[in-house]
Amino acid sequence: MSSPLSLVVLVAPRWCGATALAAELSALAASNALPPGMIVPTEGAWFGRFRDGVTVHPELVELSGASRDTDGAIGPVVRRDGESSALRARPPQSRQVVRDRLRRVGEDARAASAHTVLLVAPGAVWQAEPRGLHRELSGLADRVDIGMLVRAPERALASALAHRVRLADVSGVRSLSARTALSDTELVSEFAYGEALAHWAEGVDRAPLLVPSDRGLEAVWSALGIAHTAGEASEGSMPLTGESTPAGTVLPLLSRADLEQIAALAGRRALTRSGREKNAVALTEARAAADERALAGARGLAAHTSFAFTDDEVRVIRRRYRRDLATLEAFAGTAAPR
Repeated sequence: MSSPLSLVVLVAPRWCGATALAAELSALAASNALPPGMIVPTEGAWFGRFRDGVTVHPELVELSGASRDTDGAIGPVVRRDGESSALRARPPQSRQVVRDRLRRVGEDARAASAHTVLLVAPGAVWQAEPRGLHRELSGLADRVDIGMLVRAPERALASALAHRVRLADVSGVRSLSARTALSDTELVSEFAYGEALAHWAEGVDRAPLLVPSDRGLEAVWSALGIAHTAGEASEGSMPLTGESTPAGTVLPLLSRADLEQIAALAGRRALTRSGREKNAVALTEARAAADERALAGARGLAAHTSFAFTDDEVRVIRRRYRRDLATLEAFAGTAAPR
């Protein structure tokens, strides 16, 4: 008799670290280093590989009965094979197609004597329909848990703003001030954690698990009650992939100085075609050099300080989100993420 199977879905607002976690999970799955009995479906076992080598599971939005936004990027910049690009959405799938794919994942997991299937759905906090997703997942597993990734709002807003300024020539955003971030009502509403918790707790058996994404996979294992040190091969976990490919690396935030340089170059104007071409080349080279410095810093090869708001700006942002942070603290019984 097979052991009970749990389905765990990590949903997240944008800019809350879901893609970075997915990149780590993709790498662990490829190297057979997940916790014993856990499976993360990647590549051909899901809906094919992303060109960036990171597997996420946004099709769960369609499974819930909702429509998924596939217009533009769904995540931060990912570096793979020397190229940097924003993680882009896959085409939508029909509900039945996603249902069949997840059923097959569950059957493969049971055949491998796995007890947990873990999926990551960036942006699904506001796009998916909670009760519809619970209903679908409950028909495929013995237990269903939803984990909600949360991040200190000043960090999430800094991530979103830095991404837009890095692409200032496309986004038109060249200011790094908290006022700029807070003036974007759609972006600000992304981190309304109080509403998100109510949205996902209504009409379901169990309230969502809170997972502070800045703590990385340690927070995931802790929320699931798993004692595991990532990086060591595990005999009990089987990589559920169609093919094997190196996972991408989520680009760390650029430094304030590099972002200011990019913003200044993006703001340059030229009257002649040759002048515009020269400006475009300078901007491309500055962005590539900034990416390399950020990656070198993440690898411990050079000093690097990622962009962050000033202390005064952080206080303004946390005042704006004081009710949401209080809701998180009351829900989790611990301090809100910082």
